[in-house]
Amino acid sequence: WVNPGEDLDGDGVVMDPDDQNGIDDDGNGYVDDLIGYDMDQRDNDPDDDNSHGSHCAGTVAGDGTSGTQAGVAPDAAIMVLRVGLSFSDEPDVWEAMQYAAENGADAISMSLGWPHGQNPDRATWRANCENTIDLGTAMVIAAGNEGQGAEPDNIRTPGDVPRIISVAATDCSDNIASFSSRGPVTWQDVDPYFDHPYPPGLTKPDVAGPGVSTVSHNLCSGYSTKSGTSMATPHVAGAVALMISGNPALGHDEVKQVLMDTSIDLGSPGMDNTFGMGRVDAFAAVDAVFGLSLEEIEVLDDDPSLANGDGGIDTGELVQLRLTLKNNWADRAATDIE
Repeated sequence: WVNPGEDLDGDGVVMDPDDQNGIDDDGNGYVDDLIGYDMDQRDNDPDDDNSHGSHCAGTVAGDGTSGTQAGVAPDAAIMVLRVGLSFSDEPDVWEAMQYAAENGADAISMSLGWPHGQNPDRATWRANCENTIDLGTAMVIAAGNEGQGAEPDNIRTPGDVPRIISVAATDCSDNIASFSSRGPVTWQDVDPYFDHPYPPGLTKPDVAGPGVSTVSHNLCSGYSTKSGTSMATPHVAGAVALMISGNPALGHDEVKQVLMDTSIDLGSPGMDNTFGMGRVDAFAAVDAVFGLSLEEIEVLDDDPSLANGDGGIDTGELVQLRLTLKNNWADRAATDIE
């Protein structure tokens, strides 16, 4: 992503020296925030020096330029927002959330969380997540790597916020990862909410994504393999990017419901505290929201000079395909179809 308010020459070049003039050109309070901002170091260079952020970004949008296509949505633009790594850095993340929403981010991929033992400010987290969603930005957040056994406190904050999309981790065989945090969660003691009393509490996570031995970017030097709900979360965020690309009118709550409705049910039937509604199926989710769906393909091979008329596509034949498309949008026509 390149900030159009700071892209003075309009060429879309990342970290273009021609655009870095030491002035807050778009008046948003951040000087030369051309590709995002570093909320921790307070500068316009949100470069990753840890590898975690690079790995997650690659899972969202890596395009295979260096040999391995890591990304679910390789045409997505990444708005880079760097935050601190200590448990005292909650305000960093809240500021980054507000920045993302006010600058038009479609979704936030948040592979971080505060264990309840670190006494996160859960009320502020919940309020800020709600505000971010209401500004038009979907929130996809890791459930955490605490496994099970301390219910209802396994899932980290803000992965425990009711409205956000909380993500568990699966392996390549669709088994739950041993480290993936299990629900339920409760807000019974959090002022001013006092809801979802335990037991039974609120079922979380909401969905699951691949998060074991995930290959993605290793800073600017090849690839690395990592595991965690941190790795599952950008898989789901990439699916969200594809959904919004197919139907830009989608809001967070619609995105969440479609992801859940189209997920591959794993574990106990229906919603459960291990997989949520199941492992996300990106193709099914996009198909459910995209304006056009493919209803039928009919092979036309009845020209005796070109084909044999058996209704199939045989070696050397020239056939026509008749496609039947359905417009799933209720409020607009499908146009410019190729």
